[in-house]
Amino acid sequence: MFIIYALVGCPYSSMALELLERSGVKHQHIIVSDKEKMKYKKKHGMQTFPQIFFEDSKGKRTKIGGFDDMDALIDVCNIIKSQKFDHKRIELFFKVFSEAKDREEFKDLIFIYNILSTKKFKLDLIKNVCYSL
Repeated sequence: MFIIYALVGCPYSSMALELLERSGVKHQHIIVSDKEKMKYKKKHGMQTFPQIFFEDSKGKRTKIGGFDDMDALIDVCNIIKSQKFDHKRIELFFKVFSEAKDREEFKDLIFIYNILSTKKFKLDLIKNVCYSL
């Protein structure tokens, strides 16, 4: 489940909530007022809003980041699901990708790899998020 701290009047917070609603993703949102803004910046070590986390089935929270990070993660998960990747194929992809990263027939996989390496999302997070969507 995604947990989103949304700042009142923030367009990125609104876009993040709309994306989650449109995607049918289970989420919880906490509305943050202007007065509370500094408290959450310090608490989460993030300077902007929304502040987005993913909580797995065991209650472990992982920081996703902001709207762009969550949008990229959902894009990656949609590609993974469209390719019918299971857990083992995702792990295999990470192990052998370096051999195939310049080949045109792997453009969807290259997209996934580029996002994952840029955002530094860990394999366990990807599996948890993708299979919760």
